[in-house]
Amino acid sequence: MTDEKIWVVTSNGQPPTPGPNLPEGTLRTGKGVHSSHQRFVEPKPHPVSAKQLEQRMGQFINAMGRVFDQAEAQAQKKEGLRLDEIELCVEVGAEGEVRLMGMGGAKAGGRGAITLTFRRPENR
Repeated sequence: MTDEKIWVVTSNGQPPTPGPNLPEGTLRTGKGVHSSHQRFVEPKPHPVSAKQLEQRMGQFINAMGRVFDQAEAQAQKKEGLRLDEIELCVEVGAEGEVRLMGMGGAKAGGRGAITLTFRRPENR
């Protein structure tokens, strides 16, 4: 039985030309002594093992669950404060790694992200 693949489009692949590691998706050239040359790494699809992605996403959610538990415990110490919802943006890398995106990450450079929203059940 073969493992299913999920295709993830990223710019994480090898650059088309040699050069220093520079921010992806940028292209700037100049002339003279202070010229700056950056490369544009074209996004391309990478096959990722569905089983591996499932495992890594599970590990990520388990770790974040521990963080949420701690945040909720701290919130309960404050009268009238309750943690009801948490929204995270995660990115899947070319090799199936699951990464939490920082502030504004989902909007940065048109990069794709998965938004995970965790809500407290109504009956709790």
